[in-house]
Amino acid sequence: MYTMQKILFILFGPLFFTSCISFSTISIQVLEPASDPLTTAVGSTALLNRSIFDPLIYRVPEDERILDSVLVTSYNLATTEVLFSLADILNESPRFAFIDNDKLLEMPVTDKTKEKEILEPSFVNYLCDSLQVDGIISLENYYVEYNDTLIKVPGESGTQWMDYYIGRTEVLIDGKWRAYIRSEDSPVEEFRIKDTLSWEYSAFSAEETLINLPAAEEALIEASYFTALTYARRIAPYWLEKERYYYSTGNRLLRQASVYLLSDQLQNAETVYETLIGRNNKNTIAAASLNLALINELRGDFRQALVLARKSFRLKRHPLTAGYIEILENRLEKSRELDEQLGINP
Repeated sequence: MYTMQKILFILFGPLFFTSCISFSTISIQVLEPASDPLTTAVGSTALLNRSIFDPLIYRVPEDERILDSVLVTSYNLATTEVLFSLADILNESPRFAFIDNDKLLEMPVTDKTKEKEILEPSFVNYLCDSLQVDGIISLENYYVEYNDTLIKVPGESGTQWMDYYIGRTEVLIDGKWRAYIRSEDSPVEEFRIKDTLSWEYSAFSAEETLINLPAAEEALIEASYFTALTYARRIAPYWLEKERYYYSTGNRLLRQASVYLLSDQLQNAETVYETLIGRNNKNTIAAASLNLALINELRGDFRQALVLARKSFRLKRHPLTAGYIEILENRLEKSRELDEQLGINP
């Protein structure tokens, strides 16, 4: 009886082993191309805030579309946050040289708010020479309108006839960006953003509803970041967090390599996977090939990643592998666009 059990394990053990190979997920950073990239002639830039108010000279008229219920200081904080957020976001991109605080400038508004005239080329050249940059990105106009409402709704059967409250906060955004370059007579880029950010919450008490909505200043800061993020992704490549599948278990070596992979020890993980590719079991080879494809993607070698992913799919036609092949094909196509935007010669 013991002998028969041993024989059965030898016969069916490998089938059981290969069926236990399973997927896990890992988060990676992916560089995405800008939608309308700034000319590669601009490798370094300063940022200019032309929308900030000088509170000692200028008061916002009551009929102005700025902030009906918020002080000028809050508005100035919002415009300043736009510039700081843009600097932080662009500094994460490989597109421009680092923008430090010395390259964050202000030109306070001292008269009635209106559309700004284009900066004089001589002034742009002066700023570029003084700061040793190629161009100036300017927040020309920035209007925000803050609104909040609280509505009491009569009870109904779904709430056991209890009254409840619906609160809503909105920030309307209307801003204009211009990008200037040294020795050019007119801006090389002009972009207007018009959007609305909204938050909504409902509860059985007005107090709970209001507590769970952002305060005015918090909403304005969020709008500032959104304004900066929208423009940054227009003019420069940006990073996004994406999720990838990989084979994590199935045998001791796959588990060991997973530890290396998750701790960013790619060379050690690669060594293990290359060992597994030499095995006879096609499912093990497929798993190792897919994981090697992921390592090559992390290194930016999308062509080799595609070769390995397609090899994995030929051995084990898994739908997740098919989806990964599409992702890699898309990344290879985008890599050419990114090379152009980053000024990398093919």
